[in-house]
Amino acid sequence: MAETQTLRKRPGYLVGIAAVAVFGALLWIGGWSTEQWLDIDEPKASWWEWRVSIAAANTSLIALAAALAYGPVRVLRGGRPLIHRPLRRAMGVWAGVFALLHVVVAMGIHADFLQPWENYVVFEPFTLIGGSIGLANWMGAAQVAIVIVLLWISRTPMLRQLGAPRWKGLQRTTYPLIVLIAMHAFLYHRVEQRLLTHRVLVFVPIAIAIAVQVAGFVTVKRRPKINQQAEAPEAL
Repeated sequence: MAETQTLRKRPGYLVGIAAVAVFGALLWIGGWSTEQWLDIDEPKASWWEWRVSIAAANTSLIALAAALAYGPVRVLRGGRPLIHRPLRRAMGVWAGVFALLHVVVAMGIHADFLQPWENYVVFEPFTLIGGSIGLANWMGAAQVAIVIVLLWISRTPMLRQLGAPRWKGLQRTTYPLIVLIAMHAFLYHRVEQRLLTHRVLVFVPIAIAIAVQVAGFVTVKRRPKINQQAEAPEAL
């Protein structure tokens, strides 16, 4: 009984268990495909790093989509938009944790772990890596910066220290983050000719999150009383 009450008060435990379960399921669903690299003949499925990287990325995306959908769903059900909810914060934190896991493992796949800058620059001449992969990698770097900021403001004291308007302004970087994720994934899927299973696991959560956000935004605009009662306008 006491343990159940603790889980209710601290949803991070429940979300963490769910995220790890999703991660394991995705390893099984998408990790052991016979998908091929374009430039070598060895199946990606033989690389444990690739399996972990893809599963971590998709787990992060699902958690992020759930966090983005939480506020709008509340509004669509007749509730008022709120600045902060522990459950939504837990979803966002776990999304960030698995996103960073994806980045660390993926950088080791495409370059030496001790020379991660090889994902972004070449030495002769010392220039940025170009093409779709270069652009996708730099988008990934921008995503990492946003994720670190979001994790930083997810600490309990930060809402009080920053104040609601500033905190919410930083939290809204989640919106460009989901766009960058979609573009990053599209470029890699296009270059590497990913299987349909992997494309569905990426773009369906993104489409759902965007659709629910738009529906929530329209609902808020059409129901002015929600804005008057909410802690902050459009705080989805």
